[in-house]
Amino acid sequence: VLGIDDFALRRGDTYGTILINIETGKPLDLLPDRTAEAVMPWLSTHPEIQVVSRDRASAFAEAVSRVLPHATQVADRYHLVQNLRDHLQQFLDRKRTCLPEVEDIPLTERSGNTQGLGDAHGDQTSTVLSRAEAVDSQTEETSQSEALGGAEAPKTTMKQELELACLTYAERKKKISRDKRYARYEHVLALHQAGIGQRAIAREIHMSRRIVHRYLSAEIFPERAPGSGVRSRGRSKLAPHLAYLQERWNAGEHTCSHLFREIKQHGYSGSESLLRHVLGEWRTELPPQPRQGPPRKQRLAPKPRKRRLSSRGASFLMILPPSKLTKVQQQQGAQMNRNEELRAVYTLSQEFVTMLKERHAEALDSWLKRAKACHVTELTSFVNGIRRDYAAVRAACSSEWSNGITEGHVNRLKFLKRQMFGRAHLDLLRVKVLHAV
Repeated sequence: VLGIDDFALRRGDTYGTILINIETGKPLDLLPDRTAEAVMPWLSTHPEIQVVSRDRASAFAEAVSRVLPHATQVADRYHLVQNLRDHLQQFLDRKRTCLPEVEDIPLTERSGNTQGLGDAHGDQTSTVLSRAEAVDSQTEETSQSEALGGAEAPKTTMKQELELACLTYAERKKKISRDKRYARYEHVLALHQAGIGQRAIAREIHMSRRIVHRYLSAEIFPERAPGSGVRSRGRSKLAPHLAYLQERWNAGEHTCSHLFREIKQHGYSGSESLLRHVLGEWRTELPPQPRQGPPRKQRLAPKPRKRRLSSRGASFLMILPPSKLTKVQQQQGAQMNRNEELRAVYTLSQEFVTMLKERHAEALDSWLKRAKACHVTELTSFVNGIRRDYAAVRAACSSEWSNGITEGHVNRLKFLKRQMFGRAHLDLLRVKVLHAV
């Protein structure tokens, strides 16, 4: 039993042919082309072949008919169903207006669709705080003797994430940096307690010996001094005016442009952005002020967008068995069956797939007549293709053989090509396929 199929040496340009012994599952040969002229010489040297399993390619059918007229040709059932689905998709493209409408469901549900921006932000903040309080209470209530070691780690991680979420960007950045330095500090202590010298520790964790010595000589973790890490630039131009600014700030003047004009008259020669930066830090210490002006408009939930079911998706509904459809797909199929022409095509499609699956070759002739009589152009084209390859299709409805093993070897061949990228010429590829270790 021979399995024959084509494969791409260079996709869209150069194709070859792979030949498989389906009974043993082993590859027999690789040919440099997929034409009938390239396959016929090889077939003429193997007259013992009794069955040939192939796809719908006319070149392979012609080569087998010429050289091995006694061999039974079997069309691959997968390709038959695929051909049917392609014709169904063309038919459904023409009947686009009869397809059901489906909603575009967003991938993630967005919270606060019916609230204002300010309310949504407040709800998110309160949610984070409440979750943090819940984690704290759970941590306090659970004793160390009762808790499992593996169950404590997720709670601690979640608590840390919630704490970071409550911080400002600058505070979060500072805390993450401090945690990294503390982890390196503990690593240095652990290596030192294991008996490793300072030079070896510095090489191991890529740290200067000066910092290693400072960590080991300190009794506790050496925190950074306030203001460290920022290059000293001398005295700020704003320093002589800080006392005046603090006095005006406490008096209730919080507008940056007003304060900038006032200190400008007192001799300030710096920029307004420097003043704005300082006032921004002071403003974080002010109590929250109620919002003035008209209330914000509520954000309305977006209306669900609807679209027609694609012809490709609808074609799958026509060939899949009803038992494998979801409830939504069953509803979509019921809407499609309201159209008389769609219902007739659906019935014929289900009968054809069942006929292939259950090997009812005797039902093929009556199915072809009914499909021809429904006067659907795309089904008529499919029927004409089956009649041109009638013997192979009828054998597919009764024979146990299929081209599945051959398709598996084509997939393996593609994997070998990727491994041999740049060196996958036919001679070397043939050796790799036929003499695999």
